Amino acid sequence: MTASTHRLERLARAIEDLPEHLREAFLLHAVCGYGFEAVAQEMGITESMAKTYIARAFMAIQRQLDAEETVGKGFSRRPAQEQNRHDRKGRRGGTS
Repeated sequence: MTASTHRLERLARAIEDLPEHLREAFLLHAVCGYGFEAVAQEMGITESMAKTYIARAFMAIQRQLDAEETVGKGFSRRPAQEQNRHDRKGRRGGTS
């Protein structure tokens, strides 16, 4: 397997792992080329929410790819969803 094939498989897996609403917004924007307003109309949400979904999708994909890269180097990491819950608690002033 080539390095580029491996990267594409990791990216596809990260996209598949997204919650459905984030995956739909991401694919409409990044693959189909829809703008924020078009994504919002297609999904029946506000433009602001479309921007939020797309940004969250990009961040979740990047976190998962980073985590897989780190694990590949011998470090263990919490799964991306667990990390997200922890991060949100920390920003809201909660304790873990």
